[in-house]
Amino acid sequence: MDLNSALVHLAINHFPVMGAIGAALIMLGGLIRRSADVQKVALATMLIVGLMAYPTYLSGHQAEERVERMAGVDKAALEAHEELGTAGLYVGLALGLIGLAGLVISRGKSVPVAMSIVALAASLLASGYMGYVAHSGGLIRHPEISGAPPALGETHESEEGEHE
Repeated sequence: MDLNSALVHLAINHFPVMGAIGAALIMLGGLIRRSADVQKVALATMLIVGLMAYPTYLSGHQAEERVERMAGVDKAALEAHEELGTAGLYVGLALGLIGLAGLVISRGKSVPVAMSIVALAASLLASGYMGYVAHSGGLIRHPEISGAPPALGETHESEEGEHE
């Protein structure tokens, strides 16, 4: 098996998306249960998402070099994904810094409610943005999600299972 940057990117790019969603859900649970321990787990998850943002970005940047020469690649989608991914790096890093700040602030005591609410909001915003970045990556080579017509010689099945 050839371990290349595109494969690495495809393997790890879900972590910032799912990690941000997970952090938001954990934080919501911590707020509902009024559990400082659960809230700290959410903050730690945010920190890990922030740490994973860089290798995800770096592998994507390296994967672009490999993928841009392949047949069937939507170059405009690739460029758009690259730009969104750069901003996604900063979104991920910001989320990680919020998580780190929350852990430092709450060291040895409970997490301030305001910090938990900021962390929850940041996780929700990061989830949405990271999901958007991931979707834009899917548009690079997946015409079935972009609504593009099938390539010449391919069939496209409708919802009823009939060939169009």
